[in-house]
Amino acid sequence: MADQQPAGPGHGTSAGFAGSVRLDRHGCPACTIPGTHRLPSTTARVRAGSELPHHDAFGPLGPRLPTLDHRGRGRRIRLPHHRVHGRRGGLPSPRDDPNRSDSVVQHLRGLPSVRVHDGRCLWIRFVSRPRHIIIIGGGLAGPLLGCLLADQGSEVTILERRGDPRADGYDGGRSINLALSARGIEALARIGLDDAVLRTVVPMQGRMMHDPEGRTSFSPYSVIPGETINSVSRGHLNCMVLDAAEARTAVALHFDVECTSIDVDRSRVSYRTPDGSEHTLDSDLVVGADGAGSMVRAAMDQRERTDDGTEFIESGYKELTIPAGPDGSFQLRPDALHIWPRGHYMLIALPNEDGSFTCTCFWPHEGPESFAAVQTPEEITSFFRTNFADAAELMPDLVEEYLRNPVGPLGTVRCRRYHHRDSAVLIGDAAHAIVPFFGQGMNASFQDCLRLADCIAGHHTMREALESYDALQRPDGDAIGQLSLRNFIEMRDHTASPAFRLLQRFRKRLNRMFPRWYVPLYNMVSFTTIPYTRVITIDRRRRWSVLAIAFLTVLTLGFLVT
Repeated sequence: MADQQPAGPGHGTSAGFAGSVRLDRHGCPACTIPGTHRLPSTTARVRAGSELPHHDAFGPLGPRLPTLDHRGRGRRIRLPHHRVHGRRGGLPSPRDDPNRSDSVVQHLRGLPSVRVHDGRCLWIRFVSRPRHIIIIGGGLAGPLLGCLLADQGSEVTILERRGDPRADGYDGGRSINLALSARGIEALARIGLDDAVLRTVVPMQGRMMHDPEGRTSFSPYSVIPGETINSVSRGHLNCMVLDAAEARTAVALHFDVECTSIDVDRSRVSYRTPDGSEHTLDSDLVVGADGAGSMVRAAMDQRERTDDGTEFIESGYKELTIPAGPDGSFQLRPDALHIWPRGHYMLIALPNEDGSFTCTCFWPHEGPESFAAVQTPEEITSFFRTNFADAAELMPDLVEEYLRNPVGPLGTVRCRRYHHRDSAVLIGDAAHAIVPFFGQGMNASFQDCLRLADCIAGHHTMREALESYDALQRPDGDAIGQLSLRNFIEMRDHTASPAFRLLQRFRKRLNRMFPRWYVPLYNMVSFTTIPYTRVITIDRRRRWSVLAIAFLTVLTLGFLVT
């Protein structure tokens, strides 16, 4: 971003200097261009000899920024003072040179751009070179952030440990289905990808509950038409954001590279390519988008305490599949998230575009009804026929998939800071990995990308940008971690309860009657972009009111009946 500084006395950081420096003696390496060949300039003309106007931080002449060094850290350029016409900082009169001609200095990246008049400087504009930002991680958040930063003028290098999924096929090691909601859609819209992605999703209108006897009951997410949760393929979405990043000339993608060291103080990354060669990159900022086991977070933690640890829950997850029917049709209702709640364990299923469903078992690691207790083909078949009979009938490869697919851990990553000085920052799971029970992991990560890009664009220095991002986003990361754990208990233990379902219907009725006053917690998280911390505050404030109204309603009905 260019900065315009007045060169007359008493204005700006260069006050008293630029107006007194002769054109041929200021020491600037840029060469002057004759008036007939000069570049167009947006700098306002100022009559020589007149007082230069003062402008605020965002006045008509643009933002006033401090002089930046190559890392954006506010370095001042020191030049000697001279005396002109016997007074320091004086500006010549137009009468001094009646045959004068204007000149401008070529705009060069990283060098001062000077507009001169009558052989004297009137304005200095500092045009800093583009920032070079290294993003570690080419999953979902990394390429999306790369697009946002490239659109702002930064040069971006993305380093990914795995191969290119567009060539090798997706192998993310995690859930192949994700829930895309308002926060994620907002981020995709910023890089022009929302329409393309939404054409590939399967909208889910609500939850379909399956009890042990095979009976089902449907609970819509919202009373407002069009408010749906969208089931999207992680692999397909990953390929789309990589394509979007690759389409930007300022983004360089490198796959199959192993980071060997990260110097977070110097924003320096060393890595090894598949042929064994070693490379080192210097940058202005290193971004950790490398997941829950983040190498960037570990490097930051070595310099100052960053990682507050990972809190694992007692349950893990394993993925299975309900294939499409013989004609490619869905074998379950396609516009619903299907849940088989069974107390301390459950099974869920999300629809895919090809007619299949991705099922996930969330079970304890140990105990009588756990992954440890269900290991042989006989145990697998018996357990599913007893607890998930209607689902088991639709899984012809149940035993083979169960034995083949690994059990994944579930936990929450907490950090006491998301940035290191002005040289490194964390986003997504690297900063706040969460359990998947609110469907907000990807959406929260995409929101990190938006917030970080906006902070970098809106602050003068990288340190200010990262401090602002940390202050704004870290409380939200902690908040969605709490909400996800709370929703795990709700989905596992409460959704099968008739009393809970009655309360949910009452909340939806309130939402329909008073849409401006009451919005359920789930709807605020999934269908708005209200900050997660604000969502918790609003819900806490409304909760007692809702319970009081429900209690009074029950009393009134009881009185009328008797």
